[in-house]
Amino acid sequence: MLASLGITGNQLCFVSGLARTSVLHAGLIAALGPVIVLGVSILMRVEGPSLPKLTGMALSFGGVVLLVTQKTRGGTQASALGDLIIFVGTVAFAIYTILEKRIAGRYDDLVLNTFVFGLGAVLMLPFAALPVITMHWTHVPVRAWWGLAFLVICGSVIAYVIYAFALNELAASKVAVFSYLQPIIVAVLAIVFSGEHIRKMEIAAGALVLLGMYVSGRTSRRYVHHLAHS
Repeated sequence: MLASLGITGNQLCFVSGLARTSVLHAGLIAALGPVIVLGVSILMRVEGPSLPKLTGMALSFGGVVLLVTQKTRGGTQASALGDLIIFVGTVAFAIYTILEKRIAGRYDDLVLNTFVFGLGAVLMLPFAALPVITMHWTHVPVRAWWGLAFLVICGSVIAYVIYAFALNELAASKVAVFSYLQPIIVAVLAIVFSGEHIRKMEIAAGALVLLGMYVSGRTSRRYVHHLAHS
């Protein structure tokens, strides 16, 4: 289940969605992860609902709705389909987070990630086998290989190991800080490296997402404490 959700499902959705939307939109929607974790935990009855939690989730999802509805008129790289695919991948990773937390303390971080990635690679074969066979590998430029190496080593291996370690060691308040920084960092990198232009409506949508994360995060410490000791 961890492999199918956190690796296969999440990566398929993220790569496919990113090809159909902008870097900024993908970053903002992916930053919804903590809010979606809270929502899924309520649906799974791990945590009870409350007005502040529901208000925070509504604000964050309202920001995503604002992204989806305004960008179709602007002729940008983003699309509603791409945003939706990114959102599905984010939901898959949120469920992965809850499930992994339940067993993270029983296994070594590196061992756990090795098995999860190994099974994820096997589950990816039905989707990736044909494209790999038909790909003209000699036409792939050198910079693409360097990019792939960075994605594998830094974006996957190192990032997932650190994430598993953080589930055991990092304080909830620090996790929240990094969650708030993610869309800001993505926005800056999108401007510098991708040449994307951020519009006022996207800034407003991002502000709603961050505000919702803050409101729901302040009211869900009991849930985080429960996860940390479960």
